[in-house]
Amino acid sequence: RYQIDKGEFEHIFNTIYDKDVSIDRLLKEKQMYTRIKPKPFFAKLTIKDTDSNIKSYYIGLKNIEQEKQQIVVDWRAPISSLLYFSSLGKTSFIAPIGEIQVELLLKRQFRLEPNKIISYIDTNTKIDDGILQEILSKNTSSFMTNIVQSIQEEQNKIIRKDPKQTVIINGVAGSGKTSIAMHRISYILYTNRGEIKSQNIMVISPNQLFGKYISELLPELGEENVYTCTITELFKILNLVSTNFSDRMEMVECKFSNQSRSNEID
Repeated sequence: RYQIDKGEFEHIFNTIYDKDVSIDRLLKEKQMYTRIKPKPFFAKLTIKDTDSNIKSYYIGLKNIEQEKQQIVVDWRAPISSLLYFSSLGKTSFIAPIGEIQVELLLKRQFRLEPNKIISYIDTNTKIDDGILQEILSKNTSSFMTNIVQSIQEEQNKIIRKDPKQTVIINGVAGSGKTSIAMHRISYILYTNRGEIKSQNIMVISPNQLFGKYISELLPELGEENVYTCTITELFKILNLVSTNFSDRMEMVECKFSNQSRSNEID
């Protein structure tokens, strides 16, 4: 009979486990790239560096590489901030190695339909408001409009603020607070990749319906979903509620149930 020692068994087990994790990661990447394939980019930047080298970058939802050459740059990458903050001419952006001085020669935004460029516009300063209105008026998601393509400067300041700083997003109903918050989560996950994962983030929502409402946004941005719960569910997880505690839905159901029984007696 063939004998296998414990160490060899653990090695085989760990090898299978690592391959399983790799397959799962590749499947998720396939799903993400399949989702963005019809509209792989939405803007283009052309810059000249201090050595007078001219380079162009297409901006999209995720990095796309082919044969180790980057074709599309993630909107959360440092160089992409030029799209939202800079006008044409001498400017700079902050990269992990420090401040990079460049000359911005072109800033272009595209109108896309699946697998087709409808039109484009070259702009000197901020993203064109007409394009913003068009994007926001066409809700392509069943849950929430993806605003990456038309983030304005003030919104982008909130999204790209130092991930270690606390941010309070205040605004009237319908002003995009939730969407900005979810884009900030996406930015934090990107800039702290390897340190912070989706599983490390919890979104506390006012009710389950709202949690469902935002559940599809992060996957649209190329990230795994975070855990969402209501404040009542959080209290239950932390054992901070008594045994006779009822949430709003349970109290409403109880109220209507009692009224129905009262009407039957009458």
